[in-house]
Amino acid sequence: MGYRVELEPRAVRGFETISSRDRRRVAERLKSLEVKPRPAGCRKLKAIPGLRLSVGDYRILYTVNDENHTVTVWRIGHRRDVYR
Repeated sequence: MGYRVELEPRAVRGFETISSRDRRRVAERLKSLEVKPRPAGCRKLKAIPGLRLSVGDYRILYTVNDENHTVTVWRIGHRRDVYR
């Protein structure tokens, strides 16, 4: 059974600000989280609970709920701004 990827409103706003070329790459990585929510290259965040996935200069910040099989993406943005 796969995971369901849910984007919070802040993540949707961040996704919409990305250029179309990079948006396609980010969308592919979001789709891949349905199959493998902890892919190679994802890292645990230190200051707050969650995981980070890099896509070029952009970061996807999310949490995984294994009981409900959901991945909640709470932030998408450029690496210089996403952690603020």
